[in-house]
Amino acid sequence: MEALEQAHRLRVDSDRVQAFLASIASESWLEYLIPASALALPDATPLRIAPDEIGYSHYALVDPRTCQAVGDRLWPALGLRRGGLTAIQFFNAPIRTPKRSWIVDILQYSHLPRRRARWTVVEIDGEGHRSRWDREKEEQVGLATLRLSGEEVRQGRSWPMIERWLRGG
Repeated sequence: MEALEQAHRLRVDSDRVQAFLASIASESWLEYLIPASALALPDATPLRIAPDEIGYSHYALVDPRTCQAVGDRLWPALGLRRGGLTAIQFFNAPIRTPKRSWIVDILQYSHLPRRRARWTVVEIDGEGHRSRWDREKEEQVGLATLRLSGEEVRQGRSWPMIERWLRGG
């Protein structure tokens, strides 16, 4: 984390980066490590954007306490642009499906030239994952899902793996 914090301090928008990192909810430090690592890249931008504004129309994003739809509200997000790929990541997004609500680790918008934009999910598997609840969540949410291990996140391999997956490789 020391190296990441140093990289963040060197950015010209370091105050904005620190405010962004403080604003995102995370259930575990592994989930926090993905945006913290990505922000060490020069082409990562902290954003506040409404998912509905960029075309999210799958199951409703909801406030987990009230179940009220909140996809039209500004959310902290991370934007990345690399080699024609645009990705916007929303962290710990609560999604209401017809059967129940689930929180996905990362709800992700992506677009590549000459391809339709799409919404996907990234899940970080710490200890105790890949239970029947994880399979049920994937089925009910119904978006393509990439699963990353805690080790892949700790080793800083998450963004290269996400990027390769989004590109179809």
